[in-house]
Amino acid sequence: MNKEIEDIFKDFEVDKVKIPISFISYKGKKETYLVYSSTGEDPALAKDDDITDSLYHYDIDIYTKGDYLGILSNIKEKMKENEWVWEGDGPDLFETDTGFFHKTTSFSKERSVI
Repeated sequence: MNKEIEDIFKDFEVDKVKIPISFISYKGKKETYLVYSSTGEDPALAKDDDITDSLYHYDIDIYTKGDYLGILSNIKEKMKENEWVWEGDGPDLFETDTGFFHKTTSFSKERSVI
């Protein structure tokens, strides 16, 4: 699923600004970036007492020194286009040590395990 997330956001732009995405942590120098991580996997469907599908859960974290609302909206559109289901958003955060606004949005997607 990580590859799918990276493919979805490979050329992600908002207001003509390319926004990079990284798994778990970002080591670049951009003032706006995304970080994604898996938050778990749950059984979703079963047949003949065997799990056939599971539900993958992912968080995407926005870090920016500017307004993140347009970015958040574009992330939700992009994920919906790729058949991910929005699960909700975390609280509005501001990290005083870095000066970054931080917002988390969560998604899930079902996938066959057999």
